[in-house]
Amino acid sequence: MTAANNDKAKWAETAFERLEELDKNRSRLRVQIFTGRTHQIRVHMSSINFPILGDVLYGGPKSKRVMLHACELRFKDPDNDGAEVVVQSEAPF
Repeated sequence: MTAANNDKAKWAETAFERLEELDKNRSRLRVQIFTGRTHQIRVHMSSINFPILGDVLYGGPKSKRVMLHACELRFKDPDNDGAEVVVQSEAPF
């Protein structure tokens, strides 16, 4: 997967906000995806030289694990007349 600007590329949109700067090389972010491409967050963050800690595939520094965690997911349930489903989880750090 890669970020590209050509006729074969599929559109993907991601927004992010820096919540906290931990040190000069690390920050906590809030990321919202508007499309659902494979590895979208990982690709977009890497493409702006902001790779995810532990994501060595996309240029991130090594860590015990990939530091990517969803604190909240929202989606419409196709099996329940499109009712919104919200799943929340505390950050593990």
